[in-house]
Amino acid sequence: FSPSTGGNVGFTITPNDLSDDYDFAIWGPLGSAECSPDSSPLRCSYAAPSGTTGLNYTATDASEGPSGDKWVDDIAVSAGEVYILYVSNWSQSGIAFALDWDLRNGASLDCTVLPIELLDFQAQARGEVVDLLWSTATETDNAWFEVQRSADGEHYQTIATVPGAGTSLERRDYVIQDIDPLQGVSYYRLEQVDHDGSSSYSPVRSVRLLGDHQNMLVYPNPATDVLHIAMPHPGAVSVMAEVLDMSGRTVLQVTPGSGASDLELTVPVEALGPAPYFIRILDAQGRSIGQAPFIRR
Repeated sequence: FSPSTGGNVGFTITPNDLSDDYDFAIWGPLGSAECSPDSSPLRCSYAAPSGTTGLNYTATDASEGPSGDKWVDDIAVSAGEVYILYVSNWSQSGIAFALDWDLRNGASLDCTVLPIELLDFQAQARGEVVDLLWSTATETDNAWFEVQRSADGEHYQTIATVPGAGTSLERRDYVIQDIDPLQGVSYYRLEQVDHDGSSSYSPVRSVRLLGDHQNMLVYPNPATDVLHIAMPHPGAVSVMAEVLDMSGRTVLQVTPGSGASDLELTVPVEALGPAPYFIRILDAQGRSIGQAPFIRR
């Protein structure tokens, strides 16, 4: 949510079933909405009692644990700030809730729908190219993305334009490559452009081009049940394949065996959920000798 005028913000979360235990956290103020935030929440309550919870004007604590009273302090806001509110049904009942705002001292909320909900944006060096991957949870009147690159983090040039999905309530995954990247450290960002010409920027990602990985081919991409990998490598070598999610967490490890001058590997991926991933090949010393992005469909 984003205030259109400054003031103070409170709210009440009322479960439809008052025996449900609801918890919440708020991040902000932010320059743009990015899920999931990598900072500590501004307000948080995971109090154990069931019933209503939220921000009010009598509480003085910013966060509380299971022994709390379900209420934390209101937030002083300024116009144009962006906040992310996460609500969790700890009871896992599947029953909904009502959210009622309590705005004071002139505060009002901008109810304009954000053009996209960006789940993630990653830039990853691979040999002599840079892989750029991003995902959206929703899109509203999204015309296109401009992929922009900078050598100094201040002056950007557009290197690619990718059509948006218009209006979509489904997850969308995007993958492109910078086939002529800058040497050393470079910076990447997305500019999202609406049909009305308005735009917004993603967080910036930096990449250092090392140039020490072998060429690597993964197919089919997107994959459904198995992923095939082909890459040259001098001499016989024992390898391990690692699959990482977009946060960098290892979600799968496979030891396919060894190869001679060329490696031909098959990695089962049917257990992975639909999403973009990276696959990385490690030698016997744990050093990366190749990596590439792929999408599990």
